[in-house]
Amino acid sequence: MGKSVGSTPARSTPSTRGRVAKQGRPPAGAAQGASTLTRAKIDAAAPPLPLRGVSKPKRLAATVSQPAPGAGAADRRARLAAARTGAPPVATSKAGSGLVKRAEVRTATHGASKPAALDPELERLTAELLAQADDNANLTRAVEEANERAATATSRAAAVSRAATEQVAAFEAHIRAQQAALAEQAARANAALAERAAELTAARADAAAARAAADAAGRAHADELASMRAELLAGERVRREIHDQLHALRGNIRVICRLRPPAAPTQPRAPVPPIFKTLDAGRSLELSSANAGGASKENGPPANAKWSFSFDRVLSESASQEDVFVEVAPLCQSALDGFRVAIFAYGQTGSGKTHTMTGELRARRGVGVVAAPALALPCSAGVIPRSLALLFARARQARLAGWVYAFEASLLEIYNDEIRDLLPAAPTASAPAPPKLELRHERSGDVSVIGLTAHAVLGEEDAYALLERAAGARATARTACNEHSSRSHSVFVLRVAGTHAESGEAACGSLTLVDLAGSERVKESGVCGARLKEAQQINKSLSALGDVIAALAAKERHVPFRNSKLTALLQPSLGGSAKALMVVNVASDPSCWNESLCSLRFAQKASGVRSGAVCRSASGGGGGGGVAPMPK
Repeated sequence: MGKSVGSTPARSTPSTRGRVAKQGRPPAGAAQGASTLTRAKIDAAAPPLPLRGVSKPKRLAATVSQPAPGAGAADRRARLAAARTGAPPVATSKAGSGLVKRAEVRTATHGASKPAALDPELERLTAELLAQADDNANLTRAVEEANERAATATSRAAAVSRAATEQVAAFEAHIRAQQAALAEQAARANAALAERAAELTAARADAAAARAAADAAGRAHADELASMRAELLAGERVRREIHDQLHALRGNIRVICRLRPPAAPTQPRAPVPPIFKTLDAGRSLELSSANAGGASKENGPPANAKWSFSFDRVLSESASQEDVFVEVAPLCQSALDGFRVAIFAYGQTGSGKTHTMTGELRARRGVGVVAAPALALPCSAGVIPRSLALLFARARQARLAGWVYAFEASLLEIYNDEIRDLLPAAPTASAPAPPKLELRHERSGDVSVIGLTAHAVLGEEDAYALLERAAGARATARTACNEHSSRSHSVFVLRVAGTHAESGEAACGSLTLVDLAGSERVKESGVCGARLKEAQQINKSLSALGDVIAALAAKERHVPFRNSKLTALLQPSLGGSAKALMVVNVASDPSCWNESLCSLRFAQKASGVRSGAVCRSASGGGGGGGVAPMPK
């Protein structure tokens, strides 16, 4: 028997709720369709209830009313309990209270209970509606939570946006400040650049003016320099002419005499008066026999005999090496001017020829030095090292006037009438021994030595090294007259080639420096064997030299230059196209009066040689400034 609509609805069992839960949440269309079907079934199964003024749908809506959104689980339980018992539900929330009120109204309106056949369907619908309400409540809560999160995120985003906006504003302000500073710096830089540009323009103008002035001054100086060079060249020509005239007046062979101080006696003896007396302000020399008491009776001079000799210069025993070189120096310039120049020392053995010509090349400790142009020389340096130093110094000075010089040196000795190279080339497999040297007479009048080694010389140091090397190779020996007697004639030849590019002039000259071996008496020197042969060859070559000097002094047509290797080699230096200077060395010891007399007579003949005009080996004009060949 069914209950009335107003009675308490049947209680929903757990199985019913499980089936409702398992069925899940129907789609919206399905739920609507089910509600329509349910109402149709209810209308067909149950007769219309006598509800006053309420239609069937409204009764169903009044019976099963959907809770308002937001009603909680407590409201739903209250509604279910009210539906079972038929009592009005107690509201636990605002939404629930509204639902209860509507249910009460509807119940009061119907005023009658539903049929019992509607209870299961109502329970199912009620369960679905409650599930739908739960879902709606969950969705509402999710929406509220999402809204809360969205509001939180929005507030955070707003805060971040405000911070970013503030940062952007600060950055934009910083950029504007930087732009303003950069604009100010650019303005200052542009102003400074403009100022520098103006200064640069002014400096360029000043530089152009200075360059123009410098060019003008340079042209003026160049013209002045050209004029001075022309005057210098003209002055050089005049100097050469005067120098040549002076040499012609003095003779082709100038002669100076140097007295060697007597050697310290080995045994004490009474002082001996000098046998030489210098006269005519150092131009004449007198040899007196009255003071030759130290000579032996066999070789003694005639009683009260006197011999007088006149030379270009007479140097006493106190004369230094510098005093000798003062007389020699003018001839060194002649070698640079393109002349053949010969300087040789003559005298008996032990008279100081090697000391006069070579002396010492290197300064010893405790010995004073003299200032040379490129290398300090000891005070005892002889004619050869001093001449070389002067030549190279003059060549460096001449470079300022446009002259460029090249030098070439050779060193040889005539030993036993044979020519030997004192500076031979290093032996090779094809030439283990040095070649035999031979003289060759050229058509030009020059004499060349076939096979002689020539060494390029760049300065004094090179020349000194060659001299030291040759000194160790020269033949020397000890005799009764001299502890270090030279057993050969030493010949040093320095060839000079000069060019002047501006004028096209070229000059070739030579400087021949000869250290003759000393004449000696075999009886006094006490030599024998090889030393005797050397003495004989030395005396023979010196005798041939005497014959050549005598023939030149007498102006004979035939001059016997080829009688010995020595005279043949010296032919270009003693001929009419050369300038020569002889330094005759005599010992002032009374015991050497006879040899001193012979040397003075030989020098007297040489000073009277007048062989003709001196010729200069030079060319000029149109030569293009090429280097002239070295004279042989």
